[in-house]
Amino acid sequence: MDKKIKTVCVFCSTFNPNNLFLDEVSELGKLLVQNDISIIYGGGNKGLMGHIARSVIDNGGKVTAIIPEFLMKYVEIIDGIEDVIVTKDMHERKQKMYSLSDAFVTLPGGIGTLDEMTEVLTWNQLKQHNKKLVIANYSMK
Repeated sequence: MDKKIKTVCVFCSTFNPNNLFLDEVSELGKLLVQNDISIIYGGGNKGLMGHIARSVIDNGGKVTAIIPEFLMKYVEIIDGIEDVIVTKDMHERKQKMYSLSDAFVTLPGGIGTLDEMTEVLTWNQLKQHNKKLVIANYSMK
């Protein structure tokens, strides 16, 4: 029997100059909250990262931000985030994100998103975990 998913780690970009996929990400946030699933994410307040966090909060859900110490000077914590965990570096951040999550969703992003997704896939292949990973494949309208 599969364990109920209670937390999903969301990988995505803080960079979204053309405001792509905002409606889709809003719907994802709403869907997660409707299913009593909270999110773990990288703590950014911009781009899709900030948008998914706000969507979950606006729909009454729980958000945990995990931010490496050196990024704290660049990020404003979004009002309503229930828990902020500050790590010493990116490696510790990823480890914390992975350990607190029951599953993973990859949204559009850049090199950091690719790195996080690839590590989760690699760990799955090496049987270090058997958590689900969904890769969102949104098409441009």
